[in-house]
Amino acid sequence: MSFAFSGRATRNFLTLVVVTHFILFVDRVNLAAAASVMQQDLGLSNIALGVAFSAFNYAYAPFQLIGGWFADRFGARRTLTVCGLTGRSRRSRPAR
Repeated sequence: MSFAFSGRATRNFLTLVVVTHFILFVDRVNLAAAASVMQQDLGLSNIALGVAFSAFNYAYAPFQLIGGWFADRFGARRTLTVCGLTGRSRRSRPAR
């Protein structure tokens, strides 16, 4: 099975996906690097810090299944576009 980039839109989309993945990776690495400082500042035990960090996985895991279903139903490109726009709009809103 050969894969060829067929056009500028495909390359731009793939670039966007790779950049997004890299940013999420850096976020996870920085969170792990800041764990000891956060633990001291918030006065958390090792168990409490572990529970706080695993909260990401509790939300992430079910949405993997939902995202896969949406991708099968509506197509990967449309699903990633909607998820990207939704995440972007959430991050650009001012905090209350």
